[in-house]
Amino acid sequence: MILFQEHLQDAFLWIVRSSFQATILLCIILLIRAVVRRRFQFRMVYWLWMLLLLRLIWPFDVQTTFSVFNLIPRQ
Repeated sequence: MILFQEHLQDAFLWIVRSSFQATILLCIILLIRAVVRRRFQFRMVYWLWMLLLLRLIWPFDVQTTFSVFNLIPRQ
């Protein structure tokens, strides 16, 4: 039972972390769209939204040295 609770807690923390990362990505996309306004072609706008969709679907974290999320300390 304890093992199940640990896995459930890990899954919950992953969902919270992924949702937070997707929210940050959404803010970045909206900021980019506000800055460039109508200079982007529709194809580029769709690719930006595809990044968000992939972040929500992808079950793994991509480890990089350059990331906005490296500024936030992990517990």
